[in-house]
Amino acid sequence: MRPWKKSKRELHKYIEATEAAPEESSVFSCTHCQDRGFIVRDNLAIPCVCQKTREAEQRRAQAGISPRLARFTFESFDLCYYSASLKLPNGLSQREGARRTLAQAKAFVAGTVEDKRGGGMLLEGPVGCGKTFLAAAIANGLLAFRRDVLFLVVPDFLDELRYTFGENSSERERYLMDRVKKTEILILDDFGAHNYTEWTKKTLFAVLNHRLNHELPLIVTTNLSDEERGKFSDPASVPV
Repeated sequence: MRPWKKSKRELHKYIEATEAAPEESSVFSCTHCQDRGFIVRDNLAIPCVCQKTREAEQRRAQAGISPRLARFTFESFDLCYYSASLKLPNGLSQREGARRTLAQAKAFVAGTVEDKRGGGMLLEGPVGCGKTFLAAAIANGLLAFRRDVLFLVVPDFLDELRYTFGENSSERERYLMDRVKKTEILILDDFGAHNYTEWTKKTLFAVLNHRLNHELPLIVTTNLSDEERGKFSDPASVPV
C-alpha cells in the first residue's frame, strides 16, 4: 500500500469524521492508528501495520484457513514429536521420515511459487501423524506469497455441497464446484473421511480429473489405502 497524499485540511477533516466519541474512544483495536487504518506523517497518510494484518486475516479466511490452522507453519513443525528409533515400513526412522516430508513440503511451496503448472503432494498416514499440520503449513507458506489457495476439509465440503440441493440452488452448486476445480492451489484435507456413495465418488472424481487435465497443483491428505484411493482415480468406477 502506498502513502495517501492529501492536503493538511483534507486529512484533518477525515480524521475528525472517523474519530470516535470521547466516551467510546478509550479502547481501540490498534493503538497506533486508533482504528483509522493510517498514521499521518508530514501530510501523508501512511497505512498502518494493522492494515497488513487485516489483509492477511482476510486472505486466510478466503482460503479456508481457521485461526488454529493459521498457527501451523514450517517453523512450528517440531520433529521431536517423532521417534528416532521407531522404524517405518520403508526402513527410515519415524523422525527421518517426518524430516524428509517436511523438506518436500517446503520444496513444493518454493516450486509452486516459481511455476503455477502441475505438481502436487500426497500426505498419507494414520490419524495424528501430522498430515493436516503440514498441509496447513503449505497453505500458510503460499499465502505469504499472496497465492490463491483453497484449503478444504473434504467431509465439510461435501456437506456444504449437499446443502445446495433443491430449488434455486444450481448457481450456488456451480459456484462451489467451479471454485474447487479452478482455484490456483487446492488442498483436500481428510480425503476418505466420508461415505463412499456413488455421488461422493462422482463429485470427487470430477474435481480430481479437472485439476489433472488442467495441470493445477493439488495437495491431498488421507489415511486411505492405495486400493481405496483407486476408486477415485479410475473413471470406470464412477457412473456417468
